Amino acid sequence: MARGLNFCVITMILATLFSFSAPAASKTCNRYFFSLTSQISSTPVPQTLRDLKKLRIVTYNMLNLYVHLGKFQDTHGIQITQKPRWALDEMAQLFELHPFDIMVAQEVESIDSAHLFNKQFLKNQFDVYATQTKDKRGLCTVFFVRKTLPLDFKIQSHLSEMWTDPLDGQVKEVFPRDIPTLHIFDRENPQAPLLSLIGVHFKSKGSRDVILEDESRLRDKESTLMREAQANRATKIIQRYQLQYGFEHPILIAGDFNNSHNYAPEFYGFYRHTHLVDTLSLMPHLNYLNRVSHAYFGGGRPEYHQLDGILVVPSVQASVLDSYALPYYQNNRPKRLPKTKGARKKNPSDHFPIMVIFDFQKLIGAAP
Repeated sequence: MARGLNFCVITMILATLFSFSAPAASKTCNRYFFSLTSQISSTPVPQTLRDLKKLRIVTYNMLNLYVHLGKFQDTHGIQITQKPRWALDEMAQLFELHPFDIMVAQEVESIDSAHLFNKQFLKNQFDVYATQTKDKRGLCTVFFVRKTLPLDFKIQSHLSEMWTDPLDGQVKEVFPRDIPTLHIFDRENPQAPLLSLIGVHFKSKGSRDVILEDESRLRDKESTLMREAQANRATKIIQRYQLQYGFEHPILIAGDFNNSHNYAPEFYGFYRHTHLVDTLSLMPHLNYLNRVSHAYFGGGRPEYHQLDGILVVPSVQASVLDSYALPYYQNNRPKRLPKTKGARKKNPSDHFPIMVIFDFQKLIGAAP
């Protein structure tokens, strides 16, 4: 970690700050609550691959979980701000109401934070898979995987993927936060994965400045050049998997794309060459507001966008049973989209999770 930050020490601090039990399940009722919870309570734990009928995958930018390390200061050291207890409670409540099998989480500040959240708020029901990062804040993309799944998992890093920055001609990591892949295997036949789930957290829209040797400054406005390079390299990674495992191999890519990926120009080549489809686009009953995953207030007025998503290759589309953005809750009722920046701060994250429910047997090609 940059500046010699010792995460073992951070872990001890966090364990002291958050040494409490997970909240009890809420009895909140909403559009999806009954179908999901009844599915959990009435379905026995799958013992074999054939027993696993549905797979629920969620992607979620968790906004600096567990702590926000802030910017590194030359004279004052690192600034640490803990995430409020109420925000962690609301996250736990959300996943009591909308249980998942696999979560692709972004903005997790250190792998230790993921383990602590799993222990203190997810009742230690999940295994945690993550890779190393070169992000200055230590941000990781983390997979939370339900322990009872009758599957095996292996994570693959792509931190070594490089690009030549057109601003200064230097070769750099194109994914400083990594773009890890969780390969999912049949325990009885581990030669090739059943499916591959890629986790992304692309560069934010904050402008990226590069200072040259003559101290002049060049700017990548809204970091469009870097985000386009990341999308193009993700395309190559997908194509490599297709060459390795076959063009019908189930591939999913999930996370925070940090722009409206269905419309932004930097993603044109990404969609054209992979033929990916956003699972929310497969739901004809959803209108634009039902697809919002982020609220922005840069100009004072709210702007609603879908920055997050779970995208699938064509062979996977028929296995999608449902997909939707999850709401937050207040007084046991779903909250409306925030209309002010102050209202957004009352949510545990500035992003909303996206959920997809798959017919697992169709997903892996075991059912017609």
